Amino acid sequence: MVKDKKFKVLIIDDEEDIIGLLTLHLKMKQYQVVAAIDGSKGLEAADIENPDIILLDVMMPGMDGFEVCKHLKEKPSTTEIPIIFLTARNQSDDRVKGLMSGADDYMVKPFDFDELELRIRRSLKNSRPKSNAVEINILDLDSMREKLSPWFSSGNSFDLFFIELVFDENRLIPNEVLKDFGLTLMLSLREVKPKFYLAGKLSNHFFCLFVQTQDLESLARLLIDNFKKNSQQAYLKIKIRPNIPHSYKSSEEFFDKLTKSL
Repeated sequence: MVKDKKFKVLIIDDEEDIIGLLTLHLKMKQYQVVAAIDGSKGLEAADIENPDIILLDVMMPGMDGFEVCKHLKEKPSTTEIPIIFLTARNQSDDRVKGLMSGADDYMVKPFDFDELELRIRRSLKNSRPKSNAVEINILDLDSMREKLSPWFSSGNSFDLFFIELVFDENRLIPNEVLKDFGLTLMLSLREVKPKFYLAGKLSNHFFCLFVQTQDLESLARLLIDNFKKNSQQAYLKIKIRPNIPHSYKSSEEFFDKLTKSL
């Protein structure tokens, strides 16, 4: 996490008084706050605002909190955002249902604001990626070819990062450095939250990252800076190739040239 960062809280609740009280309290505690007054608007806000945590009411007209939580946890871009249910319902089966739907915590209204903040801080702490848990999947060349074929045929624009891991001792990269690189990818992509991405391994020291994001330079800087923090044994060289589909007639042409360049 960035030092002194103001965490962003998304409140999804149909009661404006509750939103007002929560907003006032959380801003006093130096949180950024955004709000939505129903479930569908909450889902939209989660996509647009990229909150660090969500406070979610259960009883709302239309889409209730359980359904909103289910949608959030099913979507890759929002699945890792911690969720705390805030509800007037105190039945034990509702609490179990809330936690089973993917929520991290459950508080019953009326609640103590200091206790709520403690739970927010605990959920944020628990949501931080573990240094030894690299969750990003780095594919081999054949798997990349298979996964990227629909991307080319869809006509959507995406970009390519050629990433070289530069290591001082020979050119064989130790597993420890490779794990550092995987962690770097995970942290950087979590912060940028691109529309989609795919990472692949071309050789022991060359990797590629296919991505759709609005700021390629920021992502490149993040990758370099995060790797410096995670590894003292190597460094990254990055070349960016924008608009990959526009440069090739087909995915076959692209991968033929990519294979010949290895």
